[in-house]
Amino acid sequence: MDDAQALAAKASQAVRVLSETPYYQHIPQQGLHLSTKLSMKLSDRLGMVKMIHLKLGGPAGTETT
Repeated sequence: MDDAQALAAKASQAVRVLSETPYYQHIPQQGLHLSTKLSMKLSDRLGMVKMIHLKLGGPAGTETT
């Protein structure tokens, strides 16, 4: 899935995307092999894996804050 907004809309009208970030962005890389670090950077650069934070509301029209 390339578009988090499309994923949320497909799931339900009560789902909102709070954030979408590269998966490996905040994972510590010390102690990892160079090949692993390069794979992580490439994955993030190409958007292969993402962390998507969603807010799940109630039934349509009754979203909570």
